[in-house]
Amino acid sequence: MTNNQKLISQNKKTKIKFSDTKEGGILLENSESPNMRQALIKAFGGNDFDIVDLLTDGISRIASNGKEIANAKEMNFAVSFLQEINPQDPVEAMLAIQMLGTHFLSCKTLHRGSLNNQTFEGVSENINRATKLNRTYIAQMDALKKYRNKGNQKITVEHINVNEGGKAVIGSTINNQINNKND
Repeated sequence: MTNNQKLISQNKKTKIKFSDTKEGGILLENSESPNMRQALIKAFGGNDFDIVDLLTDGISRIASNGKEIANAKEMNFAVSFLQEINPQDPVEAMLAIQMLGTHFLSCKTLHRGSLNNQTFEGVSENINRATKLNRTYIAQMDALKKYRNKGNQKITVEHINVNEGGKAVIGSTINNQINNKND
């Protein structure tokens, strides 16, 4: 087994899978399995199934491409996306769901702009909308990153050159001007 295969097997997640029903709905496969329920709760970053229930409804409406409810293929994609984002709490899950919606709308407006029967104004309007949505997506990614880092930034210094007679300070420094004035 290669190192990559070992890493994949260590990080293997329970695959959440939906299937279509004859009545036109979707059904969580193996829903009675405690592992599946736990995987679904983890995918939404929470510990409470009530939160999962409401967020599942929201992600289904976003993934449905304008229909009332998503089919199994759309829902499988949406939940796989959420599992890859790996939200650590429901706030991160909500942001990831918004990111998914922004992505879908951006793709939809780009598609509309590429239709053959579009006027110049129609193409321009759809491209402008897609551009705004793509900027929103980038802002959402930044917001998720800041939220995960609790607002802290980390700077890694890889190389430091100190010439003869020079001084280098590594670490936190506090400028104490009051003590310097009294010296």
